[in-house]
Amino acid sequence: MKKAQIIMTDYNSGSDTFCGKLNEINNSRNIDLREIIRHEIRAESELGKEIKNHIDKGNLLDTELINRLIKSEVYKDKTDITILNYPRTEEQYNSLLKIIDIDKIWYLKLNNIDYLVNKQYSKLDKNYALKYDITAETLKKKIIDRQNDFQAIVNIMRKDFNCT
Repeated sequence: MKKAQIIMTDYNSGSDTFCGKLNEINNSRNIDLREIIRHEIRAESELGKEIKNHIDKGNLLDTELINRLIKSEVYKDKTDITILNYPRTEEQYNSLLKIIDIDKIWYLKLNNIDYLVNKQYSKLDKNYALKYDITAETLKKKIIDRQNDFQAIVNIMRKDFNCT
């Protein structure tokens, strides 16, 4: 079974740099679900058509479909992999364990949320922010909510693995 390292990250936590270095050190490759989903849809593969159908109906992709997508990508070659920001639920985690051997889990947590909020908010077009009622506080809440969601799944994974 393929070995995988899972990387869970907060916003702007240097995940691209970290993944790149980790892949370089381990001679592995990154699986980014967003990129794979876009690729499958553009390629109009059977899986891509199924994904597009779900999205067009406004449905979330279910765990079984996501794992089929991951499995098709994982076994394209013999290279070990890193997976970024997946799984996000206990069901996804338990299902993922059936298709890959998780070697290590990394959690890159942002410590200075206020700095990130100010940096991101200053980049927003003011008209866009007004139109969608985006404030520094709503951005901060979104980041904290994501941290809480990730912390919950990381706590589940910690039962089986050492989280760094």
